[in-house]
Amino acid sequence: MLKNVKIGTRLTFLIGLSILVAIILMVQGLIGLNASQQSLKTVYEDRMVPLRDLALLNEHLQENAFDLRYVLAKLNNVSTMGNNQQDLVAEFVADTAKSKESADSIWKAYMATYLTPDEKILADQFAQSLGKYETEGLNPSLAALRSGNHEEAQKLAKVAENLYEAVDTHLEALKNLQAEIGESEYKAGVQRFETARTSSIVLLLSAIAILIWLGLVITRSITVPMFFAIDVFGKISEGNYTTHIDVIGKDETSQVLDGLKSMQTKLNNDVAEIRSIVEDAVNGDFSTKMSLDGRQGSNLQIAQLLNKLSDTTEIGLKDICRVATALAQGDLTQSIDQEYPGLFGEAKDGINVTVEALKRFIAEIGRMSREHDAGDIEVFIDSTKFQGDYSNMAKGVNEMVAEHISVKKKAIGVFKAFGEGNFDAPM
Repeated sequence: MLKNVKIGTRLTFLIGLSILVAIILMVQGLIGLNASQQSLKTVYEDRMVPLRDLALLNEHLQENAFDLRYVLAKLNNVSTMGNNQQDLVAEFVADTAKSKESADSIWKAYMATYLTPDEKILADQFAQSLGKYETEGLNPSLAALRSGNHEEAQKLAKVAENLYEAVDTHLEALKNLQAEIGESEYKAGVQRFETARTSSIVLLLSAIAILIWLGLVITRSITVPMFFAIDVFGKISEGNYTTHIDVIGKDETSQVLDGLKSMQTKLNNDVAEIRSIVEDAVNGDFSTKMSLDGRQGSNLQIAQLLNKLSDTTEIGLKDICRVATALAQGDLTQSIDQEYPGLFGEAKDGINVTVEALKRFIAEIGRMSREHDAGDIEVFIDSTKFQGDYSNMAKGVNEMVAEHISVKKKAIGVFKAFGEGNFDAPM
């Protein structure tokens, strides 16, 4: 499957997947941080602040209850008489009203926060007990104090004290609920953290495993064909052009193998063509040439040089055959005029020297024959003009001529003796 995908596309996919994993982990981390932030915000705004407000509310209510007992104790003191009692009651009523106003403001702010169903029930119970405490206990006590009915105020204070117990119970229940909900939020936050951490670790390890696997697959899809190509190049450098190359896919490595296969095929064709030229040359046919069609660069130069070598060999051998044939037919007019380098030049010089030597040798024989025909039978070939076998041949001809001359001289002597009447002269 990867063979049809470009290497750049594979690497881009691997990098993109890595970036995607990093983005997913980052988003998951941001989501976890946001959840933790929201959890902390909820704990602070809906639990800590209300708990503080409930503590302040409790403080105001306890202060009112304590001040009520304190004022009644002061009024029972005989030394507190007249205007002092009125001032004490007026101050207490003013402080209670102020404290009640603060308590009402705190309670209103608390009720504006998010309330769970259980918390709403407890808040309603507290509101009912607080209302009952104020309408049946605190407010009547304040009215009795303002009217100067201290004895009635003492009775109502006891009622208020009894009613306050329910208020305090419900208020403590609300405070405890804040702590419980805060604890549950904390545990939920811890659980979210554990879940996020576990999922992040699992995702990270899975991503690492997948990326390693993909990296190995992509690496092998690149290195295996490259190692095979290197092996083929090694065999080609050793002259082995028979390696079977399968090209599967369209990626860069497949293109390399396809090019390598084409090169090996072309080299095989070149070897076959050169073999055909050599075999024909061995059989004496130098007319076979390498085709130049479709060749470029060094390949074209090699073909041109081989063709030039074949042409040079053919022309040189034809010249040698021409002169050798002429020599065999007794024609000494032929020679090799074409300039050849190296061994061909040496062969040309050797043949031309042979022709010239034969010409000179025949010329000498002709000269000697003409001199003999002219009556000068003492003429011989000058063997010093020749070397080697030509010199030996000249000497042999001279010896043969000398024998003929000796015979001729003897015959002349006999005929001379016969002319003088001496018929006893030996032949």
